[in-house]
Amino acid sequence: MNVTLGAIDLSNYNYNLAVSGYYHVLKIINNFNVSFVANFLKTNRMITHYKKIATGTLIEKQRVHFSEFKNIIKKFPSIKEQQKIGDFFSKLDRQIELEEQKLEKLEEQKKGYMQQIFSQELRFKDENGNEYPKWEEGTIKSLVHGNISDGNWIEKEHISKTGKYRIIQTGNIGIGKYLNKENNSKFINQKDYDELKANEIYSGDILISRLAAPAGRSMIMPDINWRMVTSVDVAIIRPNKLFDPYFLMSMLNTDKKLYDISKFVSGSSHKRISRKNLEKIKLISPEIREQQKIGDFFRKIDELIEKQNQKIDGLKERKKGFLQKMFV
Repeated sequence: MNVTLGAIDLSNYNYNLAVSGYYHVLKIINNFNVSFVANFLKTNRMITHYKKIATGTLIEKQRVHFSEFKNIIKKFPSIKEQQKIGDFFSKLDRQIELEEQKLEKLEEQKKGYMQQIFSQELRFKDENGNEYPKWEEGTIKSLVHGNISDGNWIEKEHISKTGKYRIIQTGNIGIGKYLNKENNSKFINQKDYDELKANEIYSGDILISRLAAPAGRSMIMPDINWRMVTSVDVAIIRPNKLFDPYFLMSMLNTDKKLYDISKFVSGSSHKRISRKNLEKIKLISPEIREQQKIGDFFRKIDELIEKQNQKIDGLKERKKGFLQKMFV
C-alpha cells in the first residue's frame, strides 16, 4: 500500500518490531548492498513502474501485490559498484539525519521557551533591568484591539487556475509559519472576488484555522504583495499597533492555547469554532514593549528553524539529483 507514493524504506532498527499487514518485509540476500537496493527501489523510475502494476482506484490506496513486485526485472551493477553507491548514499543519508536532529533540537528549545515565557516563569526586562508591568488578563476581543473577520464561502466554480487572487484555506496554514508560494495553488478571479466582497489580507495579519484538528493553529502574513482571500474556515485577526502580531501568533500556538481553543469547537459534521467563540478565548498578555521583545525573540528562533529546514530540503534535493543521475 502507498508504494506508488514512495512508501518504501530501509530499517535501521536493532530490535524486533511489528508492522502493518499492508507492508511486506524484505531481506536482502546474495551480498547485495542494502543501501543501494533501498535507494534503487525508491527512484522515480521504480515508482513509475509500481504505478503500472498497481491495483485500486484511489491513488492513496493503490496497492502493488507482492506476486507482481517480486517478478520485476531490473539490471543491477556489480557488488563492488553497489557498495560504492550504497556507501555514498549512506553518508548522504547520515548527513540529512544529523541535520534533522539539529532541527528537532531547535524545535524542542522553542517549545521549552514557549512554556517558560507564556507561563511567565521567564520574563524580559527593560533597558534599565527593571520588570515590565504585570500581564493583563482578558479575551482576544478585549486585548487584541483589532478586528477579527470571517473568510468567504468559496465554491468550486469560483476557483480558477489563472485567477488574480490566491485562496488561503485551512490546509495552507502551518503552525507558526509564514505563508509561502508552495503553500498555495488555488486562485479566484476578479469577477468572483468582487461578487464575494472578499476580505483582503495584509502583512502582519494572523490567519487562524477555525476547523477542528486542530482548531486554532495559526500563521502570520509576511511582508509580501500577493493579493489574496481566505475561505470561510479561516479567520483573520488584524491587531493594531497596540499589539505585536508575532507575540500573539506565538501565544496562540502554545499547546495550552490550542487545547483551550479546541474546547470551543462545535458542530455535528462540519466541526469548527465560531468567530464569536474565538473572540471569547482568554489571553494574558504584557504591555506592548515586552510583547515586542517576546515577538522578536520567537521570530529569530523561527528564522533559525526555517534556515535549518531549507538546509535539509537542499540536501534532500541534492540526493534526489544524485539518484536521478546514478539510476538512469
